[in-house]
Amino acid sequence: MVQLNFLLLLSVIFIPFSTAFVWKNLQIYSPLPLVIYNVNYMVTTWFNHRFFQYVFHQKHRLHDMPWQESRTVVLTALYFEIGVFALVAIMAMLRLSIAPIFYSIFGLEHWVIGLVKKRSAGKPGHGH
Repeated sequence: MVQLNFLLLLSVIFIPFSTAFVWKNLQIYSPLPLVIYNVNYMVTTWFNHRFFQYVFHQKHRLHDMPWQESRTVVLTALYFEIGVFALVAIMAMLRLSIAPIFYSIFGLEHWVIGLVKKRSAGKPGHGH
């Protein structure tokens, strides 16, 4: 668990640097700053995912929420975020001028999680 925390915090430390890299290079028309920024967030989200996998593993008992429901919600949110960051990075390489528009997909995250909750509520072992 200490190693997971360390890796997560290490990836978080790089966020201000990747943000500054994007800001300093706004004048050049290159996808590299936006790709690095999004990869940084993807890595951070991945380590966050690994951390939550550890926390939600039944043998560790590190939470007091219903196991399957909380695990499903958190992992759905993490996969959704990784997907959006990957999409923006890919779009930055294909068409830089419209890539930032795809961040607006984050507005659908709550709706997607609601759908996953409804879908999993009817399955055995996914109750409230």
